Amino acid sequence: MKEGLDLDDEDVDKITEQKVSGQGFLGLTQDDLMRIGIALGPAKNIINLVKKLNGEEQGNYRYGIPAYTIIERTFEELKESQSELLKQRFKELKEFNKESWSELLKQTFDGFKESVAR
Repeated sequence: MKEGLDLDDEDVDKITEQKVSGQGFLGLTQDDLMRIGIALGPAKNIINLVKKLNGEEQGNYRYGIPAYTIIERTFEELKESQSELLKQRFKELKEFNKESWSELLKQTFDGFKESVAR
């Protein structure tokens, strides 16, 4: 991989000395790389790799936000709205059942009183 990016051992050492890995690597900028002494050419190559890994080059970004973040947020919003809808429906069902049950008991009790009174 280092050959494909036109990096020499010094460049790799500079990155590892900064303890860059994982998410940190995916957040690198050209300025970051040049600040630690990596030449412009290899810095651009690394940034192109970072863009590919982040999905930027494939149009997976919208409004500067990765597609997976948009999908994740949309899913969370959907879960929240569905949860609220289910809570509301459950509350309505509970209230309906209370009213229905009360009415049924009242009718039964009234019917019982009438039959006893005869």
